[in-house]
Amino acid sequence: MHSQSKYVYPEDIDRIIYAEILDEVREPELFKVITSLMIHGPGGVQNKKCPCMHNRKCTKYFPKKFCENTVKNEKRR
Repeated sequence: MHSQSKYVYPEDIDRIIYAEILDEVREPELFKVITSLMIHGPGGVQNKKCPCMHNRKCTKYFPKKFCENTVKNEKRR
């Protein structure tokens, strides 16, 4: 991504990206897609053969702490 196109502040990211899990009763098909394909895990002790696991650690850094606000991590690219 060109540097002029990058979002500088977490608030900018929050304006365009958000996620929610749909209501299972009202949207059963979409709920099934989201929960089966778009949610990470389980890995670690629960599933040592998870594709993201390497040397007994998740390469995607899960599980992560819940974060109320978006945080930019400048170290990871």
